[in-house]
Amino acid sequence: MILEDILNDRSGVSSIAVHVPAAGAVFVGDALTTRHVLTGHEGAQPAPFTDEPAEALASLDRLAAVSASWVLPGHGAPCRGSPAEAAAAVRAAA
Repeated sequence: MILEDILNDRSGVSSIAVHVPAAGAVFVGDALTTRHVLTGHEGAQPAPFTDEPAEALASLDRLAAVSASWVLPGHGAPCRGSPAEAAAAVRAAA
């Protein structure tokens, strides 16, 4: 099994996404959420506790380039669809 850390560009930013090609999935941690932990609002959206919101949105470019059919956030339901679709939904909600 190959695991690939998508977001950790070694710049000191503590965020990680792990791509598991064999499962067709990318685990995105707090890069995005599908259920706001404070309001309960559902749907792909920026995570509410991001220290660097602009940088978090920029990291979506790296996620969008990943080939997967599942996006699994740290909070909320999994998204069936490509990371590019999830990233577009997060940008629309920002």
